[in-house]
Amino acid sequence: MINRLLIIFILLIFAFSKPAYSEISDKKIQNIFNTGSATGEAYYNLITIYQGSSVNEVKYNKLKFQHAFQSLSIIDLISEDLQLSNQSLCLLKNIRSNLYESLNEEKINYAMLEQTIKLLNQFYNSFNLDIANSYGTDSDWYSDLGFYSSFQLESINTNKSSALLLDGSQKLYEQVPASVPQTSSEMVKSLKSFDKPTLTVDEIQALKNELNYLISYFSNYPNKVADNANIKALKGFWQGIMINPYGQKYNISLNFNDVNNSSLTIEGIASNIPLENIDLLDSYFSFTFKPVGTEKFNVRFNAKINNDMFSGNITNSLNEQGYWVLTKTTDNKPLSSEKINQLSSYINKN
Repeated sequence: MINRLLIIFILLIFAFSKPAYSEISDKKIQNIFNTGSATGEAYYNLITIYQGSSVNEVKYNKLKFQHAFQSLSIIDLISEDLQLSNQSLCLLKNIRSNLYESLNEEKINYAMLEQTIKLLNQFYNSFNLDIANSYGTDSDWYSDLGFYSSFQLESINTNKSSALLLDGSQKLYEQVPASVPQTSSEMVKSLKSFDKPTLTVDEIQALKNELNYLISYFSNYPNKVADNANIKALKGFWQGIMINPYGQKYNISLNFNDVNNSSLTIEGIASNIPLENIDLLDSYFSFTFKPVGTEKFNVRFNAKINNDMFSGNITNSLNEQGYWVLTKTTDNKPLSSEKINQLSSYINKN
């Protein structure tokens, strides 16, 4: 069943022709590519769970589920900038809810997981229709490229003995939009040499290198190197407050070293929660943690920092939202009541 789902999904992705030219801003290209990339990563993680993971692989499955949740968080954030249709946003909410329900009490509900995959399929087609209507018929080529490159890279990086290679990738390098610079066009067309039924070990490594470079390039389009200004600005000790979806308020602190070495403390719930799994994509930050019971929360960082202050929101599995705000401090000394009230006021204004 999953093979059929995959074939249908890929056929739908590459079914559209891209003959028209329309001008798309570099920022929109980044967001469209990154949405396709996040969808491809989530899709691969879900189908690998569905295809044959057993009870003995619960730890492996949980990691896959976590990555899928974080990919959905990235899509949520980017969708705010792309102004997707209500249909796409509703599908995204339903995907999150179904995904949460598909892993319950250490067991996988495969029927729910299959439904989640179908909804993700529907979302991606709805997303491509949204961007084609808003930004022209070239735009969904960038999302297809993002989907293909991240799905393929996830497959290559898996611990399984053989990598799953996607069919239909020739449409990507045969229909490169005229708006793509020649250097990046040649980079995309170089994928053609890997479009064959099987690849040697050396060819798989070469494809991996090509995909890593391509994802880095288009995720920060048209820059080849990511802008690290936001990372530098985030480094340090932060304190503030978090209000969960039910209106409960908690003091929080964040010790941010880098995306692979940071920790969060929520007073009264948990201390020094390691944040080794932060996803950084363009100017978006996301990580998942479980402060109470089995409920999952996604904490989203807005890297546009003003006056050493930044804020975001938290969402649970049902997409119910809470808020948080942090301010950078010179030491670990607790914030005064006056400062906490100021931060509360900041949340209320936003």
